[in-house]
Amino acid sequence: MNGLRAVRSDARGFSMIELLVTIVLAGIIFAGMVPLFVNASKASSGDKTRNIAMNVAQGRIESLQLLSWSQLTSATIQTDLQSSTFAGGLFGSTYTVAGGSGVYSVTYAITPMPSSTTPNYVQATVHVTTPSLRGSPPYTATMTTIILNPAATGSTSTPAPSPSATPAPTLAGFSPSTGPAGTSVTLTGSGFLSATGVSFNGTAATYTIVSDTQITTTSPIGATSGKISVTNPTDTATSASSFTVTVPTTGPYSLTVHVTGGDWVRSNGVTVTQTNVTPNFTDTPTPQIPTTTTNAVWSGLPAGTFLVTCNYKVNGTGSPTSAAQTVTITNANQQITFDLTK
Repeated sequence: MNGLRAVRSDARGFSMIELLVTIVLAGIIFAGMVPLFVNASKASSGDKTRNIAMNVAQGRIESLQLLSWSQLTSATIQTDLQSSTFAGGLFGSTYTVAGGSGVYSVTYAITPMPSSTTPNYVQATVHVTTPSLRGSPPYTATMTTIILNPAATGSTSTPAPSPSATPAPTLAGFSPSTGPAGTSVTLTGSGFLSATGVSFNGTAATYTIVSDTQITTTSPIGATSGKISVTNPTDTATSASSFTVTVPTTGPYSLTVHVTGGDWVRSNGVTVTQTNVTPNFTDTPTPQIPTTTTNAVWSGLPAGTFLVTCNYKVNGTGSPTSAAQTVTITNANQQITFDLTK
C-alpha cells in the first residue's frame, strides 16, 4: 500500500481533481446559459420599444383629432406636422424617451376625400418607427383614423353620417319658364352628374344629363304649374320659381288610333276625352271600333290633353277589359298604338 497515492485528503473533503472537474463543468453550464440571458434581454427590450411606438402613434392620432378643419385641410399640413413647434409642440418628426436612448422616427399622411372637390373627411395616418437597439431590427407602428368635415355632419345625427362622395344638387334656374306639355327646358345648377330624377310639380319627367351643371328635360304630360326638382342620392334641390304650364289653343288636329295583337283580337270601342278643360269633353259619344287593319281617326281636335280609352275582348268573347293612354296634342297631328296582346 506504500506505493498508492491517497485520493482524498480526508473523509469529508474534495480531492484537487474533483474540485477542478467541478469548476470546469460549472463554467461550461454558465457559458451555455449566457445566450439565453442575452436573448431574453433583447426580447424584453424589443417589446418595450414596440409598446412605446404604439403609444406614440396613438398619442399623435389623438392630437390630430384636436386640430381644426382648416388646419387639417391646409395645403401645408404635411410640412406643418413635421415641425416640433406646430400646434404647441404636439407633433414633429421624432420622439425621444425621457431619460432613454434612441430616437423614434414619426411620419404622417393626411389624405382629403374626395380630393377633387370640397372634402367630406380626411384620412389621417401616423407611422412611428423604433430605433435599432442591441441589434434588434426596427419596428414600425401604424395607426389610421377618419376625421369628418364638421359641415358634412348633422348636429343632431347619432351617430354622425358616413362620409359621402356625392355632393347635394343645387338648382339655380331654368329656361324657358312657361310652356305646354312637351316643352324642352334647360336646367342649370350643380351636382347633376349623379342625378336620379327630375320632376315638374311632383310629376316625373324624362331628362338628359349634359354636364354636372346642366340638364335638359321635357315638361311631362299631366304636369301642372309648379316648381321643378332635381334629385340625386344625397338630396333633392327645388327651384325658387315655378314653371307655368300653358294650354295651346291652336288647331284643329287629328288623332289616329291603331291596335295590334293579331286577327284574334278586336277592339270593342275607343273613346277620346279632352281632360285639360272643365268640364271634360268627350269627343266621340259613339265609340269608334278600329281593327288590326283599319285605324280609327278623330279629326278637328283642338290642341290639348286627351285620355284615350280602348275597351276590348280577346277573340270578341269573355269579360271586357280596357287600356288607356294620355296624349297631348300641341302643334301636330298625333298617332298612338294599343297592343292588345297584354
